[in-house]
Amino acid sequence: MPQYWERITPAQRARLRVWRGYRRLYRALPRHDHVRAWPGRLLREISTVGGGPWQAVDRIPPAQLFGERVWRGRAPLDRVFLPVLGQDASITVVPTDAKTVARRMVSSLEYERRALTTAYQQFRFAFPNRVCPALETLRERELALLVDALDDLAAYELRHPYPVDLHVLYDAADPYC
Repeated sequence: MPQYWERITPAQRARLRVWRGYRRLYRALPRHDHVRAWPGRLLREISTVGGGPWQAVDRIPPAQLFGERVWRGRAPLDRVFLPVLGQDASITVVPTDAKTVARRMVSSLEYERRALTTAYQQFRFAFPNRVCPALETLRERELALLVDALDDLAAYELRHPYPVDLHVLYDAADPYC
C-alpha cells in the first residue's frame, strides 16, 4: 500500500523490505523441514510464526498510518461474512445460517492449531493418564461461544476466486451491509 509508505520510519521500511525478500526466498527454496542446522531451524521458526514478531513488522501502530481515523470504541456486530473459495471466477454472496458459519469457523480454528494438537497427541501417547481438559473440550467450547455470539445475526457466504482483489470483494459485500 504505497500511500502509507512515507508514514512509516526508514527503519520500518527497511524491515519490510527484508521481510519481502525473505518471503520470496522462502517460497523459492525447496522444503527444509529435515534440516537440523541453525539456518534451517531459523527459517522453519520464522515460517511457523509468520516472521512478523521476529522482524518487528507488526509493531507499526495503526495511528501512525491512519492518524485520527482509528476507531477506538466498541463496534456492533450485526452481520457476519464467511469468505470461502468459490467454484467460479465471479464473486457471489449467498445467505446462510449463522450456526453454519460458527461450525465452519470452529473447523478452521481446529485446522489452524493442528501443530498444537499433534504435540498434545504425542504427549498423551507418552503420558496416557495426563489430560488437559482445556484442549480436550476446546472445540465444543468454541462452538458454544460462537453459536451464542452469532445467534440471530444475518450471515453470508462470500464465495470468491483465488487470488481475489480485496476492493472487488468489498464491493460485492457492500450491498449486504
